[in-house]
Amino acid sequence: MPPFLRMFRKFRRSQPVAHISIMCRGKPISREELFEYTNGRFLMNEEHQFARHYRKFNLDALCNIAASAGGSTSRIAAIEKLEGGFSKALLMTKEDGSELVARIPLRIAGPAFLTTASEVGTLEYIRRYTGIPVPRVFSWSTVESNPVGAEYIIMEKAPGVQLYERWGEMKKIEKLELIKHLTQLEAQLSAISFPAYGGLYLRADADCLRHHDLDGSLDEQQAFCIGPSPDRSFGVDDGVAGLSSGDESIDNGPCWYFN
Repeated sequence: MPPFLRMFRKFRRSQPVAHISIMCRGKPISREELFEYTNGRFLMNEEHQFARHYRKFNLDALCNIAASAGGSTSRIAAIEKLEGGFSKALLMTKEDGSELVARIPLRIAGPAFLTTASEVGTLEYIRRYTGIPVPRVFSWSTVESNPVGAEYIIMEKAPGVQLYERWGEMKKIEKLELIKHLTQLEAQLSAISFPAYGGLYLRADADCLRHHDLDGSLDEQQAFCIGPSPDRSFGVDDGVAGLSSGDESIDNGPCWYFN
């Protein structure tokens, strides 16, 4: 079964969104405001900027998929929108109290397909082959031709609180230990040397891409490969992600020239 169809295995009848609490920055927002940028204003070309950050999708379908994601099957009761520069992050709370995060990339995020596929591949590689705590990905789609009408990632919510909430209360020795721990995590990433420059993908998602398989020393399970770079510079023209995985007008890798 193709990877982008996995999320349909447990697909349930659509739940009515009218019964879901939708919030942003502690205030209730409408369903339409969920698609809009509501986290501030722009100093220049505001109408154009708002249009770039607008992303409509089928909320009923997304909630339906999320209800079956993770370790429980329970209806979505509440959504908190966490606005990002290149994606919409939705903190979803189920009726049983469990939480997960759904991310919808904006069209300015980067090349279609590649942006989502490489993020999923990178998170999964780090989770399998390092000790760095990253969220587990439950479901995803690398194409927008699905019931949600957009690419998406549904993942577990990372435990803990944001550092800024505790930094002012921490002692100097605690801050030092935290910084040491962060450098240890970075060292794990720096120790990995890939054979080519590009994006990291699951092989199952990269069948339609130019890619270079990883050898056993980097990938014992033979599940990953290096494919085209998902960098925004290869796919965004005047604020619109225009380069897709099948566009060969620009060579965005994988590249071996720097190895």
